Amino acid sequence: MEFQSNKLIYQKEYTKRQQIIYVLIQHLHVREGWGYRKVLKWLNQSEIKTHRGKNWFNSSVISVLKREHQRDLGIEQIRNQ
Repeated sequence: MEFQSNKLIYQKEYTKRQQIIYVLIQHLHVREGWGYRKVLKWLNQSEIKTHRGKNWFNSSVISVLKREHQRDLGIEQIRNQ
């Protein structure tokens, strides 16, 4: 799994921890139907920090899901060319 932080920076691979957190957030949000606030509260109460060691915010949870979605769309577009 890779991500690109912006167009000027090369693609980096996700760490195993980032992959696990993504799967966890995806499960809680999509499969369990939790809102972003409920997900972030649960992550913070469980003392699961962001990859920078900070507490979670709405924007943090949204960014994790959005970045992965953008990556998947990019891969799909490349495959369909």
